[in-house]
Amino acid sequence: MPGSRKSKPLTIKRVSVPKSYDVLANQLRETILRGEISEGDPLPTERELVTQTGLSRGSVREALRKGSA
Repeated sequence: MPGSRKSKPLTIKRVSVPKSYDVLANQLRETILRGEISEGDPLPTERELVTQTGLSRGSVREALRKGSA
């Protein structure tokens, strides 16, 4: 009979999405490694990073904290 075939249950793998502060920390790190920001140059201010990225102050602060660790 058509349609009476038993199908195997679908298994979906767990999705892992990076945290926004990890993405920003990695972007800042890569910017420094590419030489776009030299030693001693200031990073953009917290306010500038919030405006540029659209992230919350908390996420920007966590990214900066992770980057300095």
